Amino acid sequence: MSSKNINMTKGLTLIEVLIVIAVALILLAFIVVPFKRMNDTQALSKETQNVISIINQARSQTLSSKGGIVHGVHLESSQVVLFGGPTYVPSDPNNASIPLHALVSISNINLSGGAIDIVFNRLTGTTAVSGTITLSLIASSTQSKLITVTSTGIVNGSP
Repeated sequence: MSSKNINMTKGLTLIEVLIVIAVALILLAFIVVPFKRMNDTQALSKETQNVISIINQARSQTLSSKGGIVHGVHLESSQVVLFGGPTYVPSDPNNASIPLHALVSISNINLSGGAIDIVFNRLTGTTAVSGTITLSLIASSTQSKLITVTSTGIVNGSP
């Protein structure tokens, strides 16, 4: 009779397996959620720095008279375009289109006169448009970064 009792106590019940799976899922949630939040925040910070860099590149190319023309940046919700010349021409093969990270978009462009292009003046590096550009996480518009463009051509980003 004692061998019969031993065989009945071996193994796990369905409830015990379900409890172990539930605990594992809860622990996994505590690991994955902060990691995703950190990944989103880093994507937003990186794209903010990329946009600032592209705007500064347009100013630098204008000041150095690259190609003997002015340069500018065209802003769209999912990309920025570095272009040469006084106006943005979408079909110009020399345009450099830089897509934003899939988690990030330009949610607000608040430049003087409702402009969506920033073009720099030769010799001075100034621009006729100034204002702000807001980059946000697509999944959470409450997380955003602000880029300020001054009329002197200086570009700053919020931390």
